[in-house]
Amino acid sequence: MRAKHYEQTWLMGISMGGLGAILVAEQHEQELAGLILMAPYLGDDDVIDEIAKAGGVAKWTPPAVVDPEDYQREVWRWLKHATANPTTSPAIYLASADQDPLARAHRLLATVVQDGHLFRTRGNHDWGPWRTLWAKVLDSSDFATRCAR
Repeated sequence: MRAKHYEQTWLMGISMGGLGAILVAEQHEQELAGLILMAPYLGDDDVIDEIAKAGGVAKWTPPAVVDPEDYQREVWRWLKHATANPTTSPAIYLASADQDPLARAHRLLATVVQDGHLFRTRGNHDWGPWRTLWAKVLDSSDFATRCAR
């Protein structure tokens, strides 16, 4: 992207693509302006339970050393770091539907996302709500302004 003289690089992912965007961001965070996570898969119930029982992302303490095979805790470790350091980490936008089976994890992440970076709508884990959410991100966020600089 730098060779092509792009000023900013953003990643957007839906569901498992959201997980993929986070995994890429973790390895290349200094090269990214931001992430748009649409109904992202953020881990299995045991990981979500662990974070919820700790009192949320801000209070959760990730393991000092995360097993390389434990990508789910590593994703949350990075999300905790990135949301706690918004001036030095890529911007994180979260868009999700209220009846999505993954909504519990989204609600945990929503508590640490910056103001103005959270978008919600009614619906489930499918294209109808995702189209609505994408329109909201484009119409109602600072994403378009940030990209127009």
